[in-house]
Amino acid sequence: MLAENKAVTDVCNEVGFESVGSFSVLFKKEIGFAPQYYRNMAWLKKQKQREQPKSAIPHCFIEQYKLDADNTSSE
Repeated sequence: MLAENKAVTDVCNEVGFESVGSFSVLFKKEIGFAPQYYRNMAWLKKQKQREQPKSAIPHCFIEQYKLDADNTSSE
Protein backbone atom coordinates (compact mmCIF):
# COMPACT_ATOMS: atom_id res chain seq x y z
CA MET A 1 0.00 0.00 0.00
CA LEU A 2 2.86 2.36 0.74
CA ALA A 3 4.35 1.62 -2.69
CA GLU A 4 1.01 2.75 -4.14
CA ASN A 5 1.71 6.16 -2.57
CA LYS A 6 -0.95 5.88 0.13
CA ALA A 7 -0.46 8.02 3.22
CA VAL A 8 1.25 6.28 6.13
CA THR A 9 -1.71 7.10 8.39
CA ASP A 10 -4.16 5.54 5.92
CA VAL A 11 -2.07 2.38 5.61
CA CYS A 12 -1.72 2.21 9.39
CA ASN A 13 -5.50 2.33 9.83
CA GLU A 14 -6.24 -0.07 6.95
CA VAL A 15 -4.00 -2.79 8.38
CA GLY A 16 -5.56 -2.47 11.83
CA PHE A 17 -3.20 -0.29 13.87
CA GLU A 18 -4.64 2.43 16.04
CA SER A 19 -1.29 4.15 16.56
CA VAL A 20 0.91 5.45 13.76
CA GLY A 21 3.83 5.28 16.18
CA SER A 22 3.33 1.57 16.87
CA PHE A 23 2.90 0.88 13.17
CA SER A 24 6.06 2.81 12.29
CA VAL A 25 8.18 1.06 14.94
CA LEU A 26 7.03 -2.41 13.86
CA PHE A 27 7.35 -1.56 10.16
CA LYS A 28 10.92 -0.35 10.63
CA LYS A 29 11.78 -3.41 12.72
CA GLU A 30 10.43 -5.81 10.06
CA ILE A 31 11.39 -3.97 6.85
CA GLY A 32 14.43 -2.01 7.95
CA PHE A 33 13.13 1.40 6.87
CA ALA A 34 10.64 3.87 8.27
CA PRO A 35 7.29 3.75 6.41
CA GLN A 36 7.66 7.27 4.99
CA TYR A 37 11.17 6.51 3.71
CA TYR A 38 9.96 3.25 2.15
CA ARG A 39 7.06 5.06 0.48
CA ASN A 40 9.37 7.75 -0.91
CA MET A 41 11.85 5.18 -2.23
CA ALA A 42 9.06 3.22 -3.92
CA TRP A 43 7.84 6.44 -5.58
CA LEU A 44 11.35 7.27 -6.81
CA LYS A 45 11.77 3.74 -8.18
CA LYS A 46 8.52 4.04 -10.13
CA GLN A 47 9.58 7.42 -11.52
CA LYS A 48 12.90 5.97 -12.67
CA GLN A 49 11.10 3.05 -14.33
CA ARG A 50 8.85 5.48 -16.21
CA GLU A 51 11.83 7.51 -17.38
CA GLN A 52 14.07 4.51 -18.11
CA PRO A 53 11.86 1.45 -18.68
CA LYS A 54 14.79 -0.84 -19.49
CA SER A 55 16.23 -0.28 -16.01
CA ALA A 56 13.46 -2.53 -14.64
CA ILE A 57 14.10 -5.36 -17.12
CA PRO A 58 16.78 -7.94 -16.28
CA HIS A 59 19.76 -7.74 -18.62
CA CYS A 60 19.47 -11.43 -19.57
CA PHE A 61 15.92 -10.79 -20.80
CA ILE A 62 17.06 -7.80 -22.88
CA GLU A 63 19.82 -9.91 -24.41
CA GLN A 64 17.59 -12.93 -25.08
CA TYR A 65 14.90 -10.93 -26.85
CA LYS A 66 17.34 -8.44 -28.38
CA LEU A 67 15.55 -5.45 -26.88
CA ASP A 68 18.67 -3.32 -26.86
CA ALA A 69 18.40 -0.55 -29.48
CA ASP A 70 21.98 -1.26 -30.61
CA ASN A 71 21.09 -4.89 -31.42
CA THR A 72 17.95 -4.26 -33.46
CA SER A 73 17.93 -4.11 -37.23
CA SER A 74 15.47 -2.55 -39.63
CA GLU A 75 15.22 -5.64 -41.87
